[in-house]
Order: sequence, then structure tokens, then C-alpha cells
Amino acid sequence: ELEESAQLFHSYLGFPHCVAAITTLHTAIITPSSNASDYANPAGWLSVLSQVAISGQGYFWDVCASFPGGTDPAEILQNSALWATAAEGGLSPAQTPIFMGKPLRYVLLGEACYPLQSWLMKAYPEQKSRRGCRTALPEPQQLFNRHFSRALRASEEALLRLRARWQCLSKRNDCGLDVVPTMMLACCILHNMCESHRDAFKADMDQSDAEEVRGLFCDYFQQQRT
Repeated sequence: ELEESAQLFHSYLGFPHCVAAITTLHTAIITPSSNASDYANPAGWLSVLSQVAISGQGYFWDVCASFPGGTDPAEILQNSALWATAAEGGLSPAQTPIFMGKPLRYVLLGEACYPLQSWLMKAYPEQKSRRGCRTALPEPQQLFNRHFSRALRASEEALLRLRARWQCLSKRNDCGLDVVPTMMLACCILHNMCESHRDAFKADMDQSDAEEVRGLFCDYFQQQRT
């Protein structure tokens, strides 16, 4: 199964020897009765934070829900079953696969907030000179970052499809905190079913007034050119 996941990830997203990308999803909530400040996320609103691993096909491969919105994503990962599994070699079959002539376990891709591990890749950070100016990365690192960004962007698009299908994830949720994690898991399972049955994402899932708003931005940028 892992070998097939890696092949599909490479086929769909062009990044080899990888089985999934990790990202996070904030679900807005009403003010909880206790420890409300813990749920304030970096954007300033209250949320429950979920960690998700998304396959090359856009399936939710692993979901870890129910953390306060102010929790550090790296902390969630390091205390998750996914971290334990990966650290113990669970991301590869019994016979370690070969990559570039060397035995190497399959990897995950993650955002900059996560720690770099032999099984968790993230983009090369921008370099700065002593004067604080940006300096170009070496070409091999730039090429890596381009392929990395493309693969990570696909996982973000899967999140957008999830939110569009189940709009309870896109607005403030009035459910109790004990219900939100179950709701999140249910939405991910239903999303996987839709994707596996090729239930194509439909444009009419978008908000009805969104096209008008996008048109306003088109007009703005057009005016800037004249």
C-alpha cells in the first residue's frame, strides 16, 4: 500500500518517494466556556486545529483533530501517532525501498513550521546576507523548492475542496467542542468517498457571489495597467 501511495504521489504531483503531505486546518468555533485564550489562533479568531496528511490523489490519509487553535502545529505533530509511526520506520515496508541508489524510507512533506526529519521534508528557507538582503538559493535547492511547492499546493487544494463540500468547516461552528473533532473526521471520510467515486468538485459549490467579487479584482488590476 505504501509503495502504491508513493507511486501515485509521484505520478500526480511529480515528487518521488513520498506518500503524503502534512498541513493543518482551522475550524472556527464559538467562545468556549473555559480556556478561551488557548483557542485564539495566530489570525486572532477562535478555532479548533486539525492536523491532516493528504495523499497524492487528494485523500485524507491521516487526521488528528481537536486541538486548541493556538497550539503550535509542530507540537501537535510531535505528539501524534503519525510522528511515532514515522519515527519507528512505519512509513516503509519491511524491505526499505531504494532511492538514488540508497536505502531510504518513504517521506512526508510538511510546511516550514515543522522540524526537518529524515522522513519529513520541508522547503529550503530563504537566505539573507549580512545586510539583511535576500540572496538566491543554489539552483538545485531552487529546483527542489519548486517541486516541493507544487506538491504542497495540491494538498491545500484538497483542503479547499473539503471546505467547499462541507461548508460547516468554512464558517463559525456552533457545536460543542466535544462534537467538532467527530464532525471533522466525518467530513474527511465523506470527502474521501466523493474523491474515490470521482464525484467531481462542482463550480456551483462555490459561494454564489464569489464570481462578482473576483470580477471587482479583475477590474482593479485592469485599471492599474492604464
